[in-house]
Amino acid sequence: MFSTPNSNIPNKRIGLVLDGITGLATIVGLSTEGYSVASTLIQNGIETIIVDENLQMGMKLTPDIISSYGEVSNLLEEETLVSLESMQSSINRADYILFTPKIRKTDQEAKAEVNTRFRDIAKNISKNTIIIFCLPVGFNENKVNIAVIEKMSGLKEGEDFEYIYAPLQPRSKNVLSLGPQKIGEKAKEIFKKAGINLPKASTLEISETLYFRNILSQCIPKVLNLEVYKKIPNRDERLKIKNILGTNESEYLDKITESLFDLKFVVGTLDTGDPSLYLTTGILKSIDGYVKYVVDEIRNVMKQNELKASKTKITLAWSVDKYEMRGERLAVLNSIKERLHDYIGDINILNRGEYTAQTGMGFTMTIPGINKTDIVVICSEEDQKYASKVFNLDDETSETVVLKADLLVDQYR
Repeated sequence: MFSTPNSNIPNKRIGLVLDGITGLATIVGLSTEGYSVASTLIQNGIETIIVDENLQMGMKLTPDIISSYGEVSNLLEEETLVSLESMQSSINRADYILFTPKIRKTDQEAKAEVNTRFRDIAKNISKNTIIIFCLPVGFNENKVNIAVIEKMSGLKEGEDFEYIYAPLQPRSKNVLSLGPQKIGEKAKEIFKKAGINLPKASTLEISETLYFRNILSQCIPKVLNLEVYKKIPNRDERLKIKNILGTNESEYLDKITESLFDLKFVVGTLDTGDPSLYLTTGILKSIDGYVKYVVDEIRNVMKQNELKASKTKITLAWSVDKYEMRGERLAVLNSIKERLHDYIGDINILNRGEYTAQTGMGFTMTIPGINKTDIVVICSEEDQKYASKVFNLDDETSETVVLKADLLVDQYR
């Protein structure tokens, strides 16, 4: 990516006045969610900078840039001419800061990475800034964030800056919970300009609890079915159970692991002996067990088909977004690959950027498998649609073995 330094950076903010909104929006975090928010702000006429937290540089976005590069991956992977300024200046000049970092650490290391990124904001903000925290937190951690800002900036929340908790759902602009209860009109307007869908606001403490409740409500039905199906080794019997339960919609690995990041952030803030702690750790253990279960099923398919490791190639069809804020799904994909490497050497990861134009969906790909038996493991609903055409899943004469990494770990053929 080519860049040009911005030699005309003002010492003070120079805002645009558009439909009641004045000022500069700085998106701290070059993630899929951050770029999506930034693009919508630009489309609605808001001056916007997005900060690459790794390079610690701010990139000034323009209508031409976002129209040419619809996704952050396109922006980063092509030689794009953009105007740059320091991260410190981008934060200091901002009237609105949205925190959307790309976190690639896991477990407690992820929390440490988030804290480090957030301190970059805390020590550089100016008075009268609106700060919007777009990642999930554990219980009482919004208070900690506010305390960090006050200590590092010398400013006081409610008087000198406004802090808002609005955790975005993965790869979307939907917010499940919102705090505090009283949100200023400027903040409401910037949410509107960013295209972020908001629920009813509540206190920070209640919004943390509501978020936890919403995540659990998404996970519990999946985990309940996971544990039922895992206890039935025969695939045909699992299908009978599915018909009895009436669960027609497939839940792929992609969806099953979607809340891992959020759960791990909450679990560290729960007290020992709290039933919620046992519930949350149980869900995490079940999901981890499911990942092992998928690997075991792949091995079982190899045994059933009498496939030798040296003559078999495994393709994991999972279009994990490597630029989304949460890095847990990418970690799960790498974990599966590492576990399979204990048994087989030839493993390929297939994402949506590698599907052939023959799918009619505008993607390109090299189809695997030369003088080897292919086992294709479909890990998301999106990949099922693409792979169904690439691998001609309806062709019963094909020698490609296809597994669906869904609740049943069902064999397509």
